[in-house]
Amino acid sequence: MDKIKKYFNDNKIELYFISILTIIAFVVRLIAMNNIGELAYDEIASWYFAGKKSVFDTVLSLLKEDVNMPFYYIILHFWIKLFGDSEKSMHFYSLIISIPLIPLSFYLMKSLFNKTSAYYASVLFALNTFCIYYSLEVSFYGLVILFSLLASFAFVKMLEKFEKKYVISFIIIHTLLFYTFSLVSILSLFYLIVGFSYVLIKKRNIKDFVIAYAIALVFALPVIIITIKNYLSLNSNICLYCAEFFRFSPYAIYDILENFFSSENYQLNEHTLGVYRDIFDNLSNLKYLFLVLVPVLISLFALIKGSLSKNMRLVLFILPSLFAFVYVILLASADAICFQTKYLVFVFPVFVCWCAFGLSLIRNKIFGVVLFCILIYLNIMYTVLSPNNILNYRNVEIGNLDKVVSNIVEIKNDDILFIPFSSNKLKMYINKGNLIPFSFDEALLLKDKDSLRFYFGDELYKKINSNNAKDVFYEYIFENKIPLSFENNMKSKYFNNMKKNQRFIYISPYEKYTGSIDDSWNIGIENYKYASKFDLFMSKVSRDAKKLADENLKFIKKYKDDKRNYSIYIYEKN
Repeated sequence: MDKIKKYFNDNKIELYFISILTIIAFVVRLIAMNNIGELAYDEIASWYFAGKKSVFDTVLSLLKEDVNMPFYYIILHFWIKLFGDSEKSMHFYSLIISIPLIPLSFYLMKSLFNKTSAYYASVLFALNTFCIYYSLEVSFYGLVILFSLLASFAFVKMLEKFEKKYVISFIIIHTLLFYTFSLVSILSLFYLIVGFSYVLIKKRNIKDFVIAYAIALVFALPVIIITIKNYLSLNSNICLYCAEFFRFSPYAIYDILENFFSSENYQLNEHTLGVYRDIFDNLSNLKYLFLVLVPVLISLFALIKGSLSKNMRLVLFILPSLFAFVYVILLASADAICFQTKYLVFVFPVFVCWCAFGLSLIRNKIFGVVLFCILIYLNIMYTVLSPNNILNYRNVEIGNLDKVVSNIVEIKNDDILFIPFSSNKLKMYINKGNLIPFSFDEALLLKDKDSLRFYFGDELYKKINSNNAKDVFYEYIFENKIPLSFENNMKSKYFNNMKKNQRFIYISPYEKYTGSIDDSWNIGIENYKYASKFDLFMSKVSRDAKKLADENLKFIKKYKDDKRNYSIYIYEKN
């Protein structure tokens, strides 16, 4: 107790500072959480997996249907049991587990480098919109940011002293990282390379490092095996996951810098895969230059400043993340792995701390503080001035689907619902009606083989693979044929058994990508050789479902959500 009192008396200013800053960060996140509202698709998936009856069911479901690791979902599972699965409850869960980043960043930076860098880093984490967003999203990214910062700190401390507390800390955090996000296996690879190179050059603790890392890899082995299996699976499905979904562009590199060091989050605002900001298209926009480009340039200056310091702790701290960053970009550019800006959250905290350390090295302290204040001020001004900032506007894909089906469509218990896009997950927003168990997006990734059989039948299903899919589907696409199996299944299992005036409701959230079913189909036909199989096949099955409903039922009306680009078609049995 005396030691605690002495520490408090000796460090009152920093304790008051970090307490006030954490409260500010918490309040800012609460305000943002109130504005965020509805869940995005990935968040709905989190609800779907975490909301299972037991933890065992959650883990099994993830192994069978997804590529993500279970740790975040397991904690969320228990949170839902205690506090419910409302949108605000789940957003608050992400907030609670990520807010420790603010005080921890201060004390970790103070321990590794200096107090000035600690002040800078904690403020950056508190007010950076990329960090705020992922501390609220119902996904594991906020937890990854926290764990990766802790892992980098433990890694440096372990290499310096090889004290038991740091070795054990690194093994535990390394394990938690692996069980939270599979892509950190790349970061782990470079922890191994950098760490082994360091002890080899120093000619000390080689055996200790090898033993410690061997133990860490043993704990991570199940994840490594699952990651390899998932990688092979995603690249052998009907749709090649990396190439079909995640189109990489060199502009992504600049998009990453915007996300990390300014309040511009172009991809998040657009909520569209593979959309990146081209800096050259915005050089005439003075608002953009001051509010986005200037913070990026200040941060790049800070990174260079830190790099020139020849600080060995900084070298050990940043190299694994820097190498991982470069390696991910190279793999993504070769379509070897899927890429979105958020997939690099595991290097984000190290880059922010690197920037903070570089700013702390400016000899003229007044100039350094002024430069840092400009960086923070411009980020805050962008957040305030931009109408599409992610903190006050989020173009959620599905969004108010529950309000639509309950208020506008007035869904009934005996309505038959057809949703070809991830129907199981969208049940969160639909608590009435009889949902047809059909998810063609999952079928194209070979995660839902029953849906593939439902559409194509057993005979054709056995022939399809990623190499021949376009050839096999050729006649169905160009002749606009509806597979006999799909037609028979829809008629015999649903249309023919409907009672008079019973409704068939077709919900097409896929139109969030395409704008309309027909537009996507026509574009795919015109560019059949180069078109995305996923877009083409999803638009085809959507057209087929609508055509069958038109032929067998009476069309009542269509509801179109222009903001979120999905449509609801309502039919009735004559």
